[in-house]
This record gives sequence, structure tokens and C-alpha cells, in this order.
Amino acid sequence: MTADDELSAEATEQLLLGEAIARLSREIQDIRRDFDERIEYNARQARSLRKLVERMRLDRQLRRIPHATRQAIKRSTGKRAPDGTIGEDQAKPVIPYVASSKSTLLAVAHAYPIDESVYGGQPLARRAKYYRDAGHDFAVFVPSRDGTSRKTTAADGTEVVISTLDSLNEYGRSRGATQLLIHSPTPEIWSHAAYLAELMPTHVWMHGFESRSWRELGFDFTAAQIRDRGPRLDAYDTEKAKVLRTIMADPRVNTVFVSAFMQSISEAFAGTAAATPHVIHNVIDLEAFPYRRRTAADRMKVAVIRSFDKRNYGTDLATMAILELRKKPWFDELAIRVIGDGCYLEQDTEPLRGLANVSLEQGFLGPSDLSVVLSQSGVALLPTRWDSQGMMIGEAMAAGVVPVTNAVAAIPEFVDADCAMLADDEDYRGLAAGVAELVEHPDRYEHLSLAAHHRARTQCGAAYTVERELKLIAEAKAASVDG
Repeated sequence: MTADDELSAEATEQLLLGEAIARLSREIQDIRRDFDERIEYNARQARSLRKLVERMRLDRQLRRIPHATRQAIKRSTGKRAPDGTIGEDQAKPVIPYVASSKSTLLAVAHAYPIDESVYGGQPLARRAKYYRDAGHDFAVFVPSRDGTSRKTTAADGTEVVISTLDSLNEYGRSRGATQLLIHSPTPEIWSHAAYLAELMPTHVWMHGFESRSWRELGFDFTAAQIRDRGPRLDAYDTEKAKVLRTIMADPRVNTVFVSAFMQSISEAFAGTAAATPHVIHNVIDLEAFPYRRRTAADRMKVAVIRSFDKRNYGTDLATMAILELRKKPWFDELAIRVIGDGCYLEQDTEPLRGLANVSLEQGFLGPSDLSVVLSQSGVALLPTRWDSQGMMIGEAMAAGVVPVTNAVAAIPEFVDADCAMLADDEDYRGLAAGVAELVEHPDRYEHLSLAAHHRARTQCGAAYTVERELKLIAEAKAASVDG
């Protein structure tokens, strides 16, 4: 065999090998394509089956049954929860609403004041005595932040359980809850409370952070925080809005807004109107903040009582307003108390240090201490950048103290020029001018003091607030019993 013959044979062998490889590659591609198509088909089938199973879940089927009918079924067919209860591994005995004179209200809230050193949960605590006086048993469940669980009794006699949300359903059942009261329903709370809401009449309160975008209070964040935390906060906003749409669109749930302003903010954020809306303000306890008729001398006693943790409380505006008042010839005659605590305390009060007539008191005031301070004051300098109601303003007014604040957010819903001194947004000079007006016109000060008390009593007293809540609770009980 010649060299040319060997070369020709080798070339032929390589050609045949190349064709074989190409054919094998095409077969592999055909097999892979067929395999991918089968996988996609099976995935579509699996998704379709999952959707079908999800639609067939018993608890979802129950949601389509009218509430009254559902309650009748529970009473007549047993007391077990359907499988798939959120936050539980298996079905457990439940205690549905019972048609009897007994009423147990279970409140779910982010905080409750076990004693007066606890700041959070004061608006809910103000309601407790009214609920009990109306004959309701009242208990509070607070989600645990550190994973621990404990049961305690608050200073006002309320049973408070602090535990993980996974135990909410079991506690509600064991406690014999007959109505559910949820304050500030975050996605975490609603994911566990939703099942209890299927068992009993439910009322949900919208106070602020849970039903608005974090960007409403963008001034509470630095540029660096917005850059680093903004995407995560935006994603959480999406979750919150989705939960709110579910709650607010359900006609079986009473949605309570602490102000008309809060209703507009919440509905815009959720992208839906509330099916059963109620605007009921937080109650101002007129007994805890008793009225005292003010004299002209009281106008020289100014109190600034604020948390220094967030910029929406306007503590920097209070400082600038006080510095602006230094230009007045009578400034040294004022007695100014600045009381509060928080991360901005040192920064915001530094310019005031050394002023003989300004006392700086670090710490949080519980209700009784706050009442004492207000009783000793005549003017409350309470600037704000955002409030859903402004309870401290209302408490000051109840005591007869004239507030000086900013006409922003919900504030104009609760005060006007006939009972307070109002400045524009961010206007510290306007705040100072408001204090000066009261100092320089004692007759007007005394008139505003009486008007402030009257406004707080008639707008936020128990008869106009918590009594309306009690009416909703009574109506819900009656409807459930009739069902």
C-alpha cells in the first residue's frame, strides 16, 4: 500500500467518524429536546394539580360559605380545625364563637404596657377598662421578639401572653376567645391570625406604620439608610399592601381607622376601598388627664414631651423654636421642660444646654407621670412631621393645656385655630410665633385652654370613641348568635 493509499484511508476514516459524531450529536439533541419537553409538560401538570388541590382545600372552601352559615356548621358538626391551618402541624380542637352571655375579646398587638415603663401599646391599654366595664373578658397576645414565651398580668389587670406567633391559634382557642381584635396587622401577624378570623367576628385597627409606605416618613431615614435599606423596605411594602387588600376587601371584617386621614392613606396604599370602614379615634382618658382651669400665669409654663427616636416627632423643630424665642424680651420668664429619650436626644438638646430656664429631663413618662407634668404645664410645644392622630396632643388638650404644633397629616382633623396654635410644615418660626401669641395675649390663651379641653372631650372622649367600638363588638356578637 502506497503512502497515498494510507492517506486516503485515513481521510475516509476521519470522514466516517465525523459523520458518526454528527449523527450522535443530533440524536442527543433530539433526546434532550424530548426530555425537556416532557419535563415542561410534567411541570405544567404538577402546577395545574397543585392549583386544583389548593382550590379544594377545606379551609378555602369554607371561606366561600357565608359567615353565619359557617358558624352554624361549626356548632353542629364538631369543633376541629381543617388541615392546613397556618402555623400548625396538624388540626387541633377549636373553640368557635359560642352563643352565650360570655364574651372573651382577644387582642393581638405589637406591644402592651405591662407596667408604666413600657411605652408601646398605650392606645390599646387605654381601652382595657372600658371593655371590662362592659362585661367583656379581655386578654392580649403580643408576638415575642426573642422567641421566648411567658404569661403575665399587666398593672391594669389584663392577661398578657408574649409568645411566638405559631402559638397564637392555640392560645386563642384555649382562652375561649369569641372575638378577635387586631391592632396594626402586619403580614407576619395576619398569616397566623387569619385562621382565627375565620372562626369568630374580627375587628382590625389601622394605626399607621402597618398601612402606609415607609416613604411617607422618608425623613426618618438618612440617605445612606435609604440606599441600603430602601429595596428591602419597598419589598416589605408590597407584602403589607397585599395583606391590607385582603383584610380591607373582606366585608366580614370591621376595619377601624383612627382618623379619616389614616383611612385615605391606608386605602391608597392598599389600592382598594375598605368594605366595612369605621373612623373611630383612639380614646383620650379624661379621668387620667383631668381638666384644670388655666390662669394667665400658666401660659409661661411650656412643656416639650417627645420621643427623640424618630424625626417625625419634630424634636429638632422644638429646639429651633425655643432658640427663636430667645429673641423675645420675656424669654427668661418662661419655664420650659424638655422631656424625652432616644437616639437624637443629645444632638437635639445640645443647643439648649446652659439655658437657665430650660430643664432637660431624659426618660419616658408613663401615663401617671405624664398626667402630673401636664397638670403643671400651660403650653405644650409638640411639633410633628407626621401623625395619624396625635394622642399626646389630645391628652394635653384634655387637661386644658394649649398645644402648639404643625398642621400636617391628621393634626388638622383634631385641632384648629380655635383651640391650638398651628404652624405650617417644617415651620419652627411659626411654632415660636404660636408660643409668643399665647404669652403676649393672656386672654386668648385662657379662651384656647377651655376650648382645647372641650374639643378633646367631645371628639375623643369615651362616648365618641371606645363606646362606638363596644357597639361594633355587640353587633358582631348578635349577628353571630343569630347565625
